Amino acid sequence: MKQNFENPPLIEALCEINFIPEKAWDLTYPADFYNEIKLDFPLKKTKTSQGIGVALNNQGVSIGTNRRTQILQCFDKDRTKLVQLGENILVVNSLPPYMKWESFKELIISKINLYTKLFSPKSISKITLKYTNKINIGEDCNYENLKSYFNFRPEIPDIHNNNANSISMNIEIPQGNKENIFSIVLATLIKENDMPAPVLLDLNYVNINKQLEFIYTEKWLEEAHNTIKSFFNKSITEKAKKSFN
Repeated sequence: MKQNFENPPLIEALCEINFIPEKAWDLTYPADFYNEIKLDFPLKKTKTSQGIGVALNNQGVSIGTNRRTQILQCFDKDRTKLVQLGENILVVNSLPPYMKWESFKELIISKINLYTKLFSPKSISKITLKYTNKINIGEDCNYENLKSYFNFRPEIPDIHNNNANSISMNIEIPQGNKENIFSIVLATLIKENDMPAPVLLDLNYVNINKQLEFIYTEKWLEEAHNTIKSFFNKSITEKAKKSFN
């Protein structure tokens, strides 16, 4: 989705792939994976992830922590690309300065192919393409400034325009046969040292088919990227685009 801007607002681009396993996860898998990519991604570290679980029982709803999982993170020498591996999950990140879409897509496909070659999963249970942007809208986070930067925004009666300084929108749009969801988040953020009025524009395209065949992955990625790119271009004003140069 990277545009031809000198200072694009993109702060994160990633593709997350969840797999349906053919067999139980083996603790040796991360080492096997790293050995295959270490020439291009030599910088590695491991982080521990722990999720929050919600369960229904006779006493109602209970909330607890899921078991800890280990995530292998592998960076290239310039730290502009990142590949992450966990139990039945693969994440490919493009870091600043961001690569062109064709190169990013090629990286994603190559790491999916490597994962399938090494671990032989049945199929993909979920895949997400995500682009997160942060855009400064002036000296103050008010509705009038938001209007000058975004075509996509909530409608607020004029009487309240000047009082709106904390704004958040979350929209989910089913795509095509409803096996994909395009979600958009627009939210004002806390003031930063170099950004007095930052706004988050988070664009996610998610397949919820539960069993996506590998042969359709590249086609799906193109569809997801085209949707995100088209919406981004239409959601921001010409003033916003000029501010990226």
